[in-house]
Amino acid sequence: MAELYKQIYQELKNAILTEKYPAESFLPSETALASDHSCSRDTIRKALLALEAEGYIQKQRGRGSQVLQHKLRTFPLNGLTSYQEIKKIQNLDTQTVVKKFEIISVDEQLHKLTGFTLDSAVYHIVRVRIINGLTSIIDIDYLDVGLIPGLTSTIASQSLYAYIENELNLQIGYSEKQITCPRLSSQDRELMPDLPKEENRVIQVESSSYLADTTLFQHTLSKHRPDQFKFEEFARRQSY
Repeated sequence: MAELYKQIYQELKNAILTEKYPAESFLPSETALASDHSCSRDTIRKALLALEAEGYIQKQRGRGSQVLQHKLRTFPLNGLTSYQEIKKIQNLDTQTVVKKFEIISVDEQLHKLTGFTLDSAVYHIVRVRIINGLTSIIDIDYLDVGLIPGLTSTIASQSLYAYIENELNLQIGYSEKQITCPRLSSQDRELMPDLPKEENRVIQVESSSYLADTTLFQHTLSKHRPDQFKFEEFARRQSY
């Protein structure tokens, strides 16, 4: 059985993530928490220290433990990192649901969108990412069937990149990305039903990904709810 302070830490963390204690509010006092959990204040302090170390609260002298803004999750733009890798790094509580998995032929419209050869076969995969109970990302992927054989819906629910690199032994090279803020489509609203009604746009990261030999293997439309994410880029000034 986990130590009591770890149980209390997890309970408070869940209460923060579900907004029982929203950002800028204060947690109950150490005395009140100790009474609620029938434990010492030292045990409560250990739980609070763990929350503070992970950026969920900030101790305010004379005021208590204030909840910090926690909803925005950082997605790097200057790297080529899979969702599963980000999930592991940021310790996200997530679930991936595959809504569509099919093989289709590239028509003129899809050719213009993705750059894949006309009439070639591609996987069309639609997945939703549920983070802390909220549908937060819609991923729409097109992958070259000839380059990525044997892909299944089960693999798509886990990690495409792990399969490509570890099972097919292909080396992923680089990705070109652009960010836009399009209006919600009817499909977006259907797949993201818990998005606030007043929200009418998504943050869309469109990317074309290439193998190390520069062959295009994937085109992705990743749609993020605006109230859940921030994106980071590292920029260095160039000499001209």
